[in-house]
Amino acid sequence: MMTHRISLSFTVVDSKGFMHSAGSRVTRIPQQRCSASWKKLGARSVGAQGARADSRRKEKEENNGGHVRRILFVAGGTGGHVYPALAIADEVRRLDPAVELLFAGTRERMEWLVVPKAGYAISAVPAVAIRRPFLCFPNLLLPARVLYCMWVCWKLVRRFRPHVVVGTGGYVAGPMCLVAALSGSSKVVIQEQNAYAGITNRILGRVAAAVIFLAFAAASPFFPEEKCVVIGNPTRRALQQPIDAVMALCSFFPSVNKLDLDDDDDDDDDDGSTQEVVVVLGGSLGAQAINEAVAGLVQSQLQQHPHRYFIWQTGTSHFQNIQAMGISHPRLTVLP
Repeated sequence: MMTHRISLSFTVVDSKGFMHSAGSRVTRIPQQRCSASWKKLGARSVGAQGARADSRRKEKEENNGGHVRRILFVAGGTGGHVYPALAIADEVRRLDPAVELLFAGTRERMEWLVVPKAGYAISAVPAVAIRRPFLCFPNLLLPARVLYCMWVCWKLVRRFRPHVVVGTGGYVAGPMCLVAALSGSSKVVIQEQNAYAGITNRILGRVAAAVIFLAFAAASPFFPEEKCVVIGNPTRRALQQPIDAVMALCSFFPSVNKLDLDDDDDDDDDDGSTQEVVVVLGGSLGAQAINEAVAGLVQSQLQQHPHRYFIWQTGTSHFQNIQAMGISHPRLTVLP
């Protein structure tokens, strides 16, 4: 029987220069304990698509004996914040489709398109970002912008009345989670995706409820130790389905067909080489330093290693610039 051996070299470098490999050790928490944590927070699961009108919500609560749960997700800015929130929402909705779910985010960033595409409703909240350098004109208006943002957040919390607010990071998460904590009617849950915690989540960790979910144990010093649970990054269930490696390779590289891979495998018996797929990620928005480094080495790598393939995600803001360089190869796929 002929087999295809395809290895995946996968390294993620975040915007602060920290590298996370697929082999990072993560403390796994049993599903029973995770479910217990959600129940403790009063959020057994999430379902339904977005917020309902007040009359519709009251009717639904009456039909369910007054026990309909509502969870508000606050995720904004980048895919690193948005997609973990979607993964959590999908899984909790699967457990109990009766619970209501709403996202909060900004109109200018990717969540405004990604969240509705995933089937969830989203409400607009103005993001308040501190500009660099700190002593600049836009920052003079910062106090007024913060007050306005918190007022919008307060109105949303009063309207939706969430039992739990889940913050996964980004500028929009700070005011919303803070308002939810001050309201006293919502419990705040934090999910941190990075080994080096962002400033928003570090501040919110002090007002979070009993559990702060971490992807890496290295992030625990940034939070109250007694609240931390290391559970890894949430992954959407659709990405966990088994996929044939050869079909996946042919999908990313249309010029490569199954017969070519069969021939390569015959050669592998002699020289011991394998098909290698290198995935380059700079985050959903891309990373200029990573893109510049890859642009300088990808051609030589492809020439020196005939069994190596590159899937290069540049980020939307850098995609056109990379395309303009004219870098192409049958074993190279460049994506935004």
